[in-house]
Amino acid sequence: MTDQEKIKIINAKKLKLAEEISFLYKNLDEPLDRTAEGLLDRIDFLCQWLSRSAQIVAEAEVIYDWKKGEIAECHINTEQSWNIVKQQIEAGAGEEKRLYLLAERLNATVTHSLDAVRSLVSYEKEERKNQGRPR
Repeated sequence: MTDQEKIKIINAKKLKLAEEISFLYKNLDEPLDRTAEGLLDRIDFLCQWLSRSAQIVAEAEVIYDWKKGEIAECHINTEQSWNIVKQQIEAGAGEEKRLYLLAERLNATVTHSLDAVRSLVSYEKEERKNQGRPR
């Protein structure tokens, strides 16, 4: 596989990840339907995306590491100090780093959202139980 083919594949993966991240953030931003069915639907949605969001983090990290490696290879036989090379690597991989950080935050957001919805379900169950009890 040529370098151009690798770059084309990596760019396609980056685009796909960016689209998935955008889709999920938009869905997480929607107001929560607090009906029993709405809460269960949200739990189902979040459970489906929990494992995928972990995969997205891993894929974004691979892309980020690949990009840093590509830039580092350009500096193998240079006389520049390592600090300058590190800064150039970070600057050159900015887009990939952004994608990786968004993916990490997305995974954390899905995890915390799932916990929050589960807490709401527990609260609603307790409220329903208490409504049947005399005070």
